[in-house]
Amino acid sequence: MVVVVQNIVVVVVVVVVVVTVVIVIKVVVVVVIVVVVMLVVVVVMTVEQGKKNKKRRAKRRHKLGHVSMTHVIRAPESLPISSL
Repeated sequence: MVVVVQNIVVVVVVVVVVVTVVIVIKVVVVVVIVVVVMLVVVVVMTVEQGKKNKKRRAKRRHKLGHVSMTHVIRAPESLPISSL
């Protein structure tokens, strides 16, 4: 009887250890997946924000360039014809 009881205890302890190890591994895997997904989302958001900022900067440059071009184009018109 004592040997059978000892064997049952050993089996129960092994099963409990295996189950806890499996649960811990699952939790670690889930945490790693969540962290990776969050990092990917952050990287994608920063890249998109960078693209938007580049577009905004390009628009500003374009507007400034456009304004300066119109000034350059208008400058000769503003000269009196008599001075030519």
